[in-house]
Amino acid sequence: MLLSSGQFNLTHTVRDVRAFIASAAPSAATGSYTLQLAGFPPEPLSDETRAVGNGLAGAVIIQR
Repeated sequence: MLLSSGQFNLTHTVRDVRAFIASAAPSAATGSYTLQLAGFPPEPLSDETRAVGNGLAGAVIIQR
């Protein structure tokens, strides 16, 4: 399932990205999934408090 892109400001966090996924596609947010930055090697986004302004601005985030 492909979600539409979300727009976040520099103070939004990884937790806010998860909330966007849950509201945009509730079926995609059920169960266990990880968020990671696209690229090689992919970087897992495990810190829920990490802000977009902390290296995530302009990044592509993948849900797996």
